[in-house]
Amino acid sequence: MPREVGLPADHPSLPSLLKKAGYQTALIGKWHLGRLPDFGPLQSGYDYFYGFRSGAVDYFTHKSGPPMTDTDDLWENDVKIRQTGYLTDLLGARAADMVETYAGTGQPFMISLHFSAPHWPWEAPGDEAESQRLRNLFHYDGGTQCTY
Repeated sequence: MPREVGLPADHPSLPSLLKKAGYQTALIGKWHLGRLPDFGPLQSGYDYFYGFRSGAVDYFTHKSGPPMTDTDDLWENDVKIRQTGYLTDLLGARAADMVETYAGTGQPFMISLHFSAPHWPWEAPGDEAESQRLRNLFHYDGGTQCTY
């Protein structure tokens, strides 16, 4: 059985402390501090989460594995979602939307924006066809040369 490691919900974090002080808090982007159900942004003081939980996701498919696998890893709060678009653009747009939303309330807020770029896989906005070629996100050639 794999050891479950993550940021414990009862451990003080910047968002949990700010939330107690009346701030609205959001994490947009990468969460790499443990898996549900025990670990997650909402369990660690964030009011809102939009992003991915694994260490590397494809910029177009938003999967942590090859295109034809069931490894979707785009989330809104604790619900998996499917949304088309280049990941960097989606994260930036959501962060801008949240700034507008929170600014309109008149309450203080904190937004953490954790882009995946410049992490592997290195895909630019025009590389969607390349995204479909990848077979393994854990090898820097996309798994094309790997036989295991």
